[in-house]
Amino acid sequence: MTLRTVAATALTLLAFSGAAVAQNAPAQPAPAALPAMAAAAPAVLANSCNSCHGVDGKGLANSKVPAINGRPAAELVTVLKAFKADQVTVTIMNRLAKGYTDAEIDLIAAHFAAIR
Repeated sequence: MTLRTVAATALTLLAFSGAAVAQNAPAQPAPAALPAMAAAAPAVLANSCNSCHGVDGKGLANSKVPAINGRPAAELVTVLKAFKADQVTVTIMNRLAKGYTDAEIDLIAAHFAAIR
């Protein structure tokens, strides 16, 4: 048996066991941690930006990639949506922007706009 076959079998078993558990599990109220998770969502979404734009979007030394912290949220939304729609093509930004919903783009833009 190859490693690929073992992995596929394990994933299949996991999927079926999860479905069986979900069918038999009683309805649960939302965990108390959800509000805290929702509050942290913009920072979590923005983490992928740090590699190129620096921690908190403050830029990296000697980089051509712009700092994005403190820029108006509306400007960041416009630029991200232009990347998403392939109206502007730059490096990896088009592929990254396509991975976000418009609501997530709004959260990311507000996050960086608030950082000085």
